[in-house]
Amino acid sequence: MQKVNFPKNQVYSLPNNEEYNLLRGRSDVVVMNPGYDLEDRAAYESALFPITQRYGMEQIGSYDIVQHLGGDAEEATKLNLWSIPNPEAMQALVEDADYQALEDMRNELHNFNQLTLYRLSEGI
Repeated sequence: MQKVNFPKNQVYSLPNNEEYNLLRGRSDVVVMNPGYDLEDRAAYESALFPITQRYGMEQIGSYDIVQHLGGDAEEATKLNLWSIPNPEAMQALVEDADYQALEDMRNELHNFNQLTLYRLSEGI
């Protein structure tokens, strides 16, 4: 397994190329810090999307969370689904200087204690 730092100070495992069929997408449950809302998130995304597109990444779904039904992330506001072409694309993103320049904004907006990231299979 190859290790990728995403976001800062949190390490997630990504499969090597032989296991690539498991890395078809990623989802993240967005939890904002107090004082920030989805308009702030939209501003972050408008800066983020051109960078992710460089590496063939695409947000394929985004859903507002309208009711918390269970679990710890009670303040979650959004679920995003991403298509990521390969592990190298994710590594290139976190190493991109433009992406790194967004880290302060990202960290200010989001509650990383409740952030949840998932790696998804190709689906059924």
